Amino acid sequence: MYFLFALISTVGYSLQGTLLTSFYRKMDPLSAVAYRGLTLGVTMLPLLLLVSQKEFGEVDRIFPLLVCASFVTAIGNLFSARTLLYLPVGLATALTMTFSSIVALLIGVLFLGEGLTPTQILLSVVLLGTIVVLGASRSSTVTLESFDLRRGIEASLGFGLSLGTGFVLVAIASRKVSPFLAGYLWELLAGLFAAGFAVVRGFRKREGLQRIAPRELFKLALYSSPTAVGTGCFTYATIIGPISIVSAILPLMMVENTVLARWLYREHLTRLQWLLLILAAALIALLKFVSGS
Repeated sequence: MYFLFALISTVGYSLQGTLLTSFYRKMDPLSAVAYRGLTLGVTMLPLLLLVSQKEFGEVDRIFPLLVCASFVTAIGNLFSARTLLYLPVGLATALTMTFSSIVALLIGVLFLGEGLTPTQILLSVVLLGTIVVLGASRSSTVTLESFDLRRGIEASLGFGLSLGTGFVLVAIASRKVSPFLAGYLWELLAGLFAAGFAVVRGFRKREGLQRIAPRELFKLALYSSPTAVGTGCFTYATIIGPISIVSAILPLMMVENTVLARWLYREHLTRLQWLLLILAAALIALLKFVSGS
């Protein structure tokens, strides 16, 4: 079942990430990241209905982990926003999610004792490689005035190190108490950290937290809301399956983002991209089969 929840989480994350690209490209990225997290404190409230009173009382057991996870996630989300400034949606998602999944997989194997079979490792590596190639196969119809491959790769590496660590920390917290409580606090605290970064920046005689019109804030909140599905399903998947395998599935977002970007940003798929998309889907199916779940 953890495969199903991991796959559903990619849909939620993919939808919100693709939609929010428009905000990351037209306003201060740090402010956009802050407003995303703060509005999730409202739109993700339904997840708390799945948390028992006993689990609420045990939040102190995971709070230090969540503070660390949210801190690195806030930094990672800023790197993600910057990546989208320099790269098309498909390529940006491929690089960021691949790097973060590799980091999460290595942490799971090296430090959490998650024993993977050679077949699982091979399929995970091939899957990540396929998605990187899919992202790199940029269509000639895609135009982005601020395109900068070097800066985009640097930002995606920063995202990978930050979010890869954040994914593992929140997964550990989810296993200690409630995945839904851990996911809710993770996103909200990340927003608070980002807002704090913006305020501190303002004290240094630079622009602080950028103001946003109520109508635009509502729109941003609406675009961010699918995160509730993404985070809820991701944290639940990590308590019933290996963190490393769940993380290896997350880059499938790139496949979904490629399709969404065609509709929203006119990034058309080539024949090679369609073939790689089908290959990625086949690898996901094989990974599920050899995992026996």
